[in-house]
Amino acid sequence: MIFKIFPWYKVDVRRAIVINYFTCVATAWLTDFSNFNASLPHLGEMIHWSLPMGIMFFTVFVVIGKTVANHGVMVATTSQKLSLIIPVLVALIFFGETLTPWKISGLMAAVMAVVFINSNGSFGLSSALLKTTFSLPFLTWLGSSMVDLSLFLSERKGVSADHGLLFTASLFGFAGLTGLIYVMIQDFKSGEKWSRIDVIAGIMLGIPNFFSIYLIVVLLAGGWQGSVLFPMLNVSIILLTTLTGIFLFKEDFTSNRIKGFVLAVAAIVLLSLPWK
Repeated sequence: MIFKIFPWYKVDVRRAIVINYFTCVATAWLTDFSNFNASLPHLGEMIHWSLPMGIMFFTVFVVIGKTVANHGVMVATTSQKLSLIIPVLVALIFFGETLTPWKISGLMAAVMAVVFINSNGSFGLSSALLKTTFSLPFLTWLGSSMVDLSLFLSERKGVSADHGLLFTASLFGFAGLTGLIYVMIQDFKSGEKWSRIDVIAGIMLGIPNFFSIYLIVVLLAGGWQGSVLFPMLNVSIILLTTLTGIFLFKEDFTSNRIKGFVLAVAAIVLLSLPWK
């Protein structure tokens, strides 16, 4: 949603993303600076995960920003949140998470909700999305899938055990360094300069961005199953951003998207209740 607002104020998305990541690191430190400082000696133990994941974070964020600008909030969000499929399947197949009829039904409802919300007049994906299956929306899905999967696998491997705050901050720190190098190279070629609005926009983006990722790390460490957590979060985000796209950004609302809302609510209920 913040990406959608950026063009109104002529924000440079790349620069805002860089500032966003360093804001995330500062937010992590301010959230619990004593534990953060105490965990610093363990940074070397997680760098083999956080460095490549940080590079991936920046790359995927840039793609998401471009997808929002070119295809709108709903297309970008639904493409991004289809990423729930891969980590859920990995959790069920390779890590033996409990597979129940409720979980199967909830997962199917979540996937169908994504399809319906992203439809345009008739069942199926919109023609605009189909035409770009192998461009921005596809890259958004693929990159987001890798981000979610890497978060799940790093937690399963115990990389962030007892040091979730530092691990989250290190992801953002390496993402920020990657972005800074990228932007500096681009600025050297073009001669463009940073502006105050880019910094303000990056701070606005960084604070909620940090807590959204830290929430996933904390919940996974707290025993949440990935096959429940990722569908619940992703479908909830789709509901929120679709409503925002409709009422704030005046994006189209069709009968199929109404069906998508119903399916999304059903998915959240099925996946959240501890039924056996």
